[in-house]
Amino acid sequence: MGSPFTGKPSTLITNALPAHAAEPPNTVPAAPGPNTPYFVATAFNAYMSRPGAPSDYSGAKFDLRMMHPRPEQCWTAKCTALTKRALCDGLSWRNCTRLGMGSGETLQFRLGEDMDRVDIRWHWAYDGQWFTAEASEPATWVQKANERDRGDNMTVNTETVSFAKSEGWVFAWRSMVG
Repeated sequence: MGSPFTGKPSTLITNALPAHAAEPPNTVPAAPGPNTPYFVATAFNAYMSRPGAPSDYSGAKFDLRMMHPRPEQCWTAKCTALTKRALCDGLSWRNCTRLGMGSGETLQFRLGEDMDRVDIRWHWAYDGQWFTAEASEPATWVQKANERDRGDNMTVNTETVSFAKSEGWVFAWRSMVG
């Protein structure tokens, strides 16, 4: 996968260090760049039970990395959800966790209706002031013709619909307020 910083294979994406963000960004352009933090979701998996299935649980799991121009500012979080309610209602925020989260800091995700997008929200304090960064990216799912089909990313069977993205999924910060 190419880095949004250089277009060349990225070592930052595979070597993100867990650390508390020591300083907030000053400005947030519309897309990731050499001076802009952004999020990368990896190993994304989600599933929803189909009506009439023996289990009515749905869930999602992925790693979320905050990428920063200064590698010591990068961190990795785990995002998980398991619910009997609608997983993709476009309203419910689910928590992510990471080492070193500050008091009152939150990191959350939500899935759009019909899995059409993924939203990320990070709320943290720096030097006595609170900041919130938000990112959202559309999701494109193509149903597999059979289980061995490696090119597509949605599997439908009698009990569940499963969604998977193994590659890095870049989320540009759409807004940052503080």
